Amino acid sequence: MHELGYDLRQHFPKGFGDLPDVEFDVVVVMCDDGCPQVKAKRQERWTVPVPKLMPPGQFRAVRDQIGAKVQELLASVSSGA
Repeated sequence: MHELGYDLRQHFPKGFGDLPDVEFDVVVVMCDDGCPQVKAKRQERWTVPVPKLMPPGQFRAVRDQIGAKVQELLASVSSGA
C-alpha cells in the first residue's frame, strides 16, 4: 500500500469481536461461507484470490482489483444504487 501512498503502519487487523454492535450501511465479504454474519443494510460478496503468498506482481494485481471494486462500490453508494 505504501507504493500507492498509503501509510498503514498505524493500522492493525481487527477481529469480528472488535466491531460495534450496529447495522452497517455496507459490508463486503471476501471469504468463504465460514464468515460470521455482520448486520448490514447491504452485503456485497466479492470473489478475489487470496494474495497473501503471491509473488509481488500477482499481489499488486489483486490489490488493484480490490481497489477498482471499492471505487465501483463507492460510486454506487453515492448514486443511491
